[in-house]
Amino acid sequence: ECLRLVRFTEILCEIENLKYLNLWQTAIEELPFSIGNLRGLESLNLMECARLDKLPSSIFALPRLQEIQADSCRRFDISIECEDHGQPRLSASPNIVHLYLSS
Repeated sequence: ECLRLVRFTEILCEIENLKYLNLWQTAIEELPFSIGNLRGLESLNLMECARLDKLPSSIFALPRLQEIQADSCRRFDISIECEDHGQPRLSASPNIVHLYLSS
């Protein structure tokens, strides 16, 4: 639990070795588009991130991502933010992505 974590930093280079990212119960309002640089990410825990309301489209292009847990994200909207503010263009991950949502 880290309720004082409001902003997730930009990821300036590709990172292959980070497999699991746990942001459970943080106060993060948005994830940066550069989260797409976490090329080795397999599992992302966003459970109870009460201020998070959307995911950047880059997250769906992560080649190893298998699971996103976003249970109890009260403001969460299943809309996709596009970097160019145009139509969403998603590169599907070769893996099946499981998105867990509940209230």
